Amino acid sequence: MYRKEAEHVNEILNQEKSIYIQISEMIENDILRDVLLEDERVPSTNELAKLYAINPSTAAKGINILVDAGILYKKRGIGMFVSDGAKEVIRTKRKARFC
Repeated sequence: MYRKEAEHVNEILNQEKSIYIQISEMIENDILRDVLLEDERVPSTNELAKLYAINPSTAAKGINILVDAGILYKKRGIGMFVSDGAKEVIRTKRKARFC
């Protein structure tokens, strides 16, 4: 099961931000915490939709944000994976928000 058997149960979706943004941020957080490692498969949109009881297209929108940022990449027919250097991309992106 994703999130190492509900390792982060306290991290739930809320109404403060769009759900797809929360999905992308949770995946980023898991990359920063080494829950998801480089070249490791991330949950599919259907797995995320089931886990968080959301529409698969909403989950896909969150995943696509990470693909566009170079944090995730697609292996055709297999799924999405964490890109090499994803941690540094996330750190740089987050530092830029505070400057």
